Amino acid sequence: MKKITAFGLIFSIMVLLAACGTATDTQTSSGGTQSPLSQAKTVKVGFSAINLSDPVVAQFVSDMKSAAKEKNMELSVNDSKGDPSTQISAVENFVQSGCNVIVIQALDPDAMEPVVKEAMSKGIKVISYGIGLKEYDVWYKNDNASVGQAIGKMAGEWINKNCNGSAKVALIEYPTVPVLIERAKGIEDALKETAPGAEIVARGSAIDSEAGMKLGETFLQKNSDIKVIVSISDGPALGAYEAVKVAGRDKDDFAIFGSDVSQVAIEKIIAGTCYRGTVDCDSKINGKTTIDIADKLMKGEKVEKIIVMGANQVTKDNAAEYKQ
Repeated sequence: MKKITAFGLIFSIMVLLAACGTATDTQTSSGGTQSPLSQAKTVKVGFSAINLSDPVVAQFVSDMKSAAKEKNMELSVNDSKGDPSTQISAVENFVQSGCNVIVIQALDPDAMEPVVKEAMSKGIKVISYGIGLKEYDVWYKNDNASVGQAIGKMAGEWINKNCNGSAKVALIEYPTVPVLIERAKGIEDALKETAPGAEIVARGSAIDSEAGMKLGETFLQKNSDIKVIVSISDGPALGAYEAVKVAGRDKDDFAIFGSDVSQVAIEKIIAGTCYRGTVDCDSKINGKTTIDIADKLMKGEKVEKIIVMGANQVTKDNAAEYKQ
């Protein structure tokens, strides 16, 4: 087995990678001829989560439970608490306990490869949720370029409306994770296209609110004329917001944009603060859709091999719809 990499801080950002939407891949996955597993009276589904303390994941699990109950499925949930070793052990237990379908929100796809191969060799269906595993029956993912573009477009539109199309911008990125490089590039591309007069004058790496706050302080100290902060995630963006607030810049002429539909972010958007937008990855339906995928696989129905989520802008105009 390959050496397991401890992901530590990055597990929270991976949460925003799990969602659903329109299929864009031409490949399909099929359960084929129904096996004895698919004919079981009650289908057993196991889900290994990155961390259940995240409210987005907790809501996803709640939605899965409701959908599983409607389909007479038995759902078992594991909380990996950000530990790849714990996740591997959990999936091994799912295999041994006779799960028919295993849904994995992978912390370390490389480390998961052996146990995933074992599961699939026994006829167990595997749904990769979020960051892709090396092998799977269905990969339920988001398009990080599209998520980034949604963030950049919101920022660009705000700049055009409130700054006459010209403003200095700071970018919070996290280049340690390849998919977040895609997201950051999407932000830059959309910002340039939507507001050509906008200029990214500062950038830095952060993955959580604590690091985001420190980075926000640095941005403001070195570039006092910044008007906009764009971030790959709500976590560091909310930290940057605190720095902006302490500096007395939480005003009409400042804007922060993130992604993940964090409830804290939603509250700040509704309250009319300078936190002006986030991006939703079909969070309202992805729990049910995951169970629907499992159901189709067990019935031998064809399912798209790769299913891609949407990237929906959330601003003050529609934020109330996302308030839990």
